[in-house]
Amino acid sequence: GLHHAHRHGIIHRDIKPSNIFFSKDHRVVIGDFGLAKDIDTTATRTIDAEGGIAGTPSYLSPEQIQGEATDPRSDIYALGVIMYQLLAGERPYQGELHAVLVQHLQAPVPDLSEVRPDLPIQASQIIKRAMAKKPEERYQTMKEFIQDIDALLNKITDSDRTIIVASPNEISQSLTSFINLPAIKLRDQQTQSQAKPAWRTVGQYAPLVLILALIIGGLAFGASGLLNSRSDENNDSTALDPLSKIAVANPNEVLIIISQMNDDETDIDVGEFIRQQLQNGEISTILANQIRIEQLPIAIEDEDQAHALSMESGAEIVIWGMRNAAGWNLHVHAAHHPPNSIEDLHLLVVEGDRYAAQLVQEVPLLVDYYTRILLISTMAQRDQLVETFWLIFSFRKFTETSILALAQRPLDQDVLRIFVDIIDGNYQRADQNITELLLNAPNDLTLLLIRWAANSLDDQLSQAVRDAERISDLLGEDKDFPHTLRTTTYYVFGEGDKVLSSIQPILDSDSSTARFGQNQAVEVMIHNGDFAEALAYANRDKVTFLGRLLLIYAIQGDEASIRANIPEYLDQRADRFLQDANLFFQEIKPENYHPVSFSTTIFNAQLENQPTLARLTAAFALSLHPTDYLLNWLQGNIFAENGDFTDAYKHYEIAAENAPVPFPIARLEQARLVLKGRGAIEDAADVCELLEEAHTQANTDPDFYAVLLEQIAALQTQANCEA
Repeated sequence: GLHHAHRHGIIHRDIKPSNIFFSKDHRVVIGDFGLAKDIDTTATRTIDAEGGIAGTPSYLSPEQIQGEATDPRSDIYALGVIMYQLLAGERPYQGELHAVLVQHLQAPVPDLSEVRPDLPIQASQIIKRAMAKKPEERYQTMKEFIQDIDALLNKITDSDRTIIVASPNEISQSLTSFINLPAIKLRDQQTQSQAKPAWRTVGQYAPLVLILALIIGGLAFGASGLLNSRSDENNDSTALDPLSKIAVANPNEVLIIISQMNDDETDIDVGEFIRQQLQNGEISTILANQIRIEQLPIAIEDEDQAHALSMESGAEIVIWGMRNAAGWNLHVHAAHHPPNSIEDLHLLVVEGDRYAAQLVQEVPLLVDYYTRILLISTMAQRDQLVETFWLIFSFRKFTETSILALAQRPLDQDVLRIFVDIIDGNYQRADQNITELLLNAPNDLTLLLIRWAANSLDDQLSQAVRDAERISDLLGEDKDFPHTLRTTTYYVFGEGDKVLSSIQPILDSDSSTARFGQNQAVEVMIHNGDFAEALAYANRDKVTFLGRLLLIYAIQGDEASIRANIPEYLDQRADRFLQDANLFFQEIKPENYHPVSFSTTIFNAQLENQPTLARLTAAFALSLHPTDYLLNWLQGNIFAENGDFTDAYKHYEIAAENAPVPFPIARLEQARLVLKGRGAIEDAADVCELLEEAHTQANTDPDFYAVLLEQIAALQTQANCEA
């Protein structure tokens, strides 16, 4: 498969176990050409626009690490690494990222025969040549590599030797179906060092044969990878009913159907490359278990057929294309969008010097972009705000002018440029362009949502509210989405009272969309001093509201509950959606933020052991809101942890004086500082007076402050205060 790719001018650049698949019909398939490059682009480098290395560190060639030009020998190096890994049970170079990169550059290639003396010495020799530091010392083509492996295969017979196939835990799950073929006994990584590992002799072709067949792209199975993945069975498939093997979509899934699109000129299965991009890309991550991607065994011939297929199958997206004299004309069709909205995006690939490379690289990527754009409207109609936002957040800066060049019509180009404008911070231009597009597609939810995002980012409250109201009209007030969108709009503009009023109609809903807005409402409750109400509400779903619960526990002085829930909280914070959502909210002008949004950021940073972030955020937030009680309390905590008792005491004082309700934790912290400082704090109140005031305030809600009252009593005893 890789030999075929190289012959067609493609370098993969990210060969690794998780990108090699074993199909149901016993074909080895190379997947995920997201980093692939045209060989003709001789100046290709592996350093991306952000300065990171393109590829997976454990399988990078020295020239990739150094940012030098790549060619097919870089893929051959990666295959040598995989061959060593599969036969030795571990990767050739181990350690932290930096150490692994240095070893790829400087360390000798490990001798396979030292860890696998049962293998022919030729196996070690093949690996050493494939992994040579200098490209000119490696196999120069996959054909040479295959010839040496073929010669090694010819040396192996039934009586030759027993071969052990290692199955280390780090081998990608994508190879599981391969290494669990019948008659192969696997030895676990934990038993690898034992003197007599388990093994089993297999037939004429030992497991080594299977591994080497995998390495050379399916030699033993007669497959040649993605670039020629059509089987003989498909040659007669034109008579098949397109839906004969595709189950109709159920209401909870997103079905995407890809037409058969084989380019006879280049022998490239365009549809398969698109499927790989969607299956391994952002869409599958965002929609997780909701998405189902199916491929038709026949081609779709026109838009009417695509529309009919979508209506019959319930598919949200149908991707199809036709080859003509000029090249490929591809369509991404969304039949279930509201009337007067965009339901088709097109691209055109004209034959030229980079024709094959475009079919493999740019076409799948642009189809992926189009699909995500059209699904924004779909997920909004399904009342799934989290997924809708994530589809918007998932767009990253892309500078490939060749991708824009493939957009067939002005409409397609304008839609892509809108995302480029937002990514580049050109919000007003994005607003203007979207407004023009809406003249012809006034009901397009995608355009309205993107304009809402642009106006939110550009500090245009009235325009953002306008878009939220228009979206509400289109979706209907019976859905949670419009109410949560309004809530979020007012939240990002610091309108706390409107946050609470907007969320009221869905305050009792348990949908993920409603929970998104409810989290913001709970924050506002906390800031308003409605602690017990916020606690009762958050306890309805501890998983959803865990971050807010921990803040409430801190106000209660309940450190034990905080410690007990920290592991689960940290797991949540690693969630991909939260990270992407933060990228959006960080672009909002911070002057608009409600003070509580800063408070939660500071508190989260402290929980996650990020003191610098907490300190800088607190300083900036207090420059905007100098008397906010939560901000001053958290700033007091920061100073107290650093041993600056005088400044900590002052901030606790401001917190106590400006809180909208009794705030006993501030007085308790002051008392603790006085006891620790032993007279070092100027103008400090008497410790017993501070504790008495804290006791009085906590008794306004003794159930809520039960833990705090116990701590106050203990300090009163320690300070010899009179009862």
